[in-house]
Amino acid sequence: MPVSQKCQYALRAIFELARSDSTVPVKMAQIAKTPGNTLALPRDYLHELKRGGFITALRGKDGAA
Repeated sequence: MPVSQKCQYALRAIFELARSDSTVPVKMAQIAKTPGNTLALPRDYLHELKRGGFITALRGKDGAA
């Protein structure tokens, strides 16, 4: 069964978040540009995940936005 591009983006983002240290926020740019990432993640799509309630984001210097 083929998986849509959006589903692949979501899975990659969630995977990268799961791999990170859960005590420190992860910057969206870091998720989008993970070394070895064969599937480039558009930052706009990460904002869609935030609006959908799948991830949370903090604004500012110490946040993830």
